[in-house]
Amino acid sequence: MVLMVTNDDGLTDGLRLLAEAAKELDEDFYAITPSQQQSAVAKGVTLHRILRLRKAVEESLPIYELNGTPADCVTFGVFSGEFRKPDMVLSGVNISDNLSLHSFFSSGTIGACIEAAFYKIPAIAFSFELHGEERERYNYCIWEKRAALKEKIGWIAGKLKGKIPDYTVVNVNFPADFENSQVVFPRPALVRYVTKIEKRVNPNGHPYYWQYGTDRECERGSDVYEFYVNKSITITPISIFGVVDEKALARIKAVFQ
Repeated sequence: MVLMVTNDDGLTDGLRLLAEAAKELDEDFYAITPSQQQSAVAKGVTLHRILRLRKAVEESLPIYELNGTPADCVTFGVFSGEFRKPDMVLSGVNISDNLSLHSFFSSGTIGACIEAAFYKIPAIAFSFELHGEERERYNYCIWEKRAALKEKIGWIAGKLKGKIPDYTVVNVNFPADFENSQVVFPRPALVRYVTKIEKRVNPNGHPYYWQYGTDRECERGSDVYEFYVNKSITITPISIFGVVDEKALARIKAVFQ
């Protein structure tokens, strides 16, 4: 089985950690990561500029950098001919969580997995809870708890190897205290944050805006609730065909009858 590793944060220790976990699952693996930060680009693809690939020569593992999006990394692995087509894609380990359907459709980490799912390649997205200064520090440092986290990732990926249905993405989120957490399988919440847009004025008197989110009350039983209230490891499979609301479809269809 050929394993491919990618992410949306670029060449972080989270990517190295996931590549190490992939190597323990199968020696036939490689990693392609965006050469720049690509958080929240969803399943965006590059069509109007050239792509460049370089080997991260300072790395002991087969890690390559591509000047594209996480989805580009997957399509490059599948179609470029430079690599063997992957049988499974592992994406992450993302710096901070990816919870709710809102994250599912906006996260670059998950976007890589969605791209893989379109080609019937099973894919798992991994994210790890980090906040504030710690989140910034993890962009550059060697991760703490990396051995325990790698072991847990290997255990989950090993369990799911060959078991993920076609056109399905599995979204895994680890809380900070994952060593003492139970594994649960909740439905995704609709949204994770309340969106805020704050207007400010620069020294020249021109307005500019910051968009960010604040925590909202989470629905009991959702992935957000299980993660932040019960401190659980959440595993949520989502089919790319699960976006059709049958009731809404019937109502729209009735308009044309």
